[in-house]
Amino acid sequence: MRAEGIVALLKASPFVPFRFVMTDGTTRDVVHPELVLVFRTYLELAFPSRSNDGIMDRFERCALIHIVRIEPLEREATRPTN
Repeated sequence: MRAEGIVALLKASPFVPFRFVMTDGTTRDVVHPELVLVFRTYLELAFPSRSNDGIMDRFERCALIHIVRIEPLEREATRPTN
């Protein structure tokens, strides 16, 4: 995955939440564009605290070469539940 492609997704208007699928099968959801810092070879994802006070609990650094796919999260919201 290229940094420019991720930046374009983050700047989209309106922003559509999405999921990174990594080479090891794990996923990382991006629900707000300000929670991601994009660098040339990696990105940093911030994870807000559950108290919703604007303070981050932690962050993860992900190498761009390990992102195998990006999926929009919008589909899941409209998927029927049984």
